[in-house]
Amino acid sequence: MSGGMNHGPANPWEERLLSPGKAISTPEEISLLVQIYVSVGKAAEASELLQGDALNAKSHVGKQDPQLVLSLLLETVEASQNWDDALTLCRKLLTSPEHQSDDRIWGLLLKALAVSTSPT
Repeated sequence: MSGGMNHGPANPWEERLLSPGKAISTPEEISLLVQIYVSVGKAAEASELLQGDALNAKSHVGKQDPQLVLSLLLETVEASQNWDDALTLCRKLLTSPEHQSDDRIWGLLLKALAVSTSPT
């Protein structure tokens, strides 16, 4: 897109996924898409999609099963091995009371702290 106005998805893959006739409409379809991305070595891209407006846990599709979307997000962030992003994500999630008792987030945070290259 040119110019300063961006009214659609920032990620070109996200834009393709939301094209008429191709839209992701169930959490199971999100899961399948993520499995495909991870299987071809694109975990970081899957993580970006899961954090985008169209497929995150607060999106229309994500609201159908926010725990599945969160699980997929944590798995893709870990699979991408981008530990600095993992730290940022976990810290963000843990600011929400609904996530503070989620052992999956705490586990990823501890792993990311152990292997991250950035200072804490």
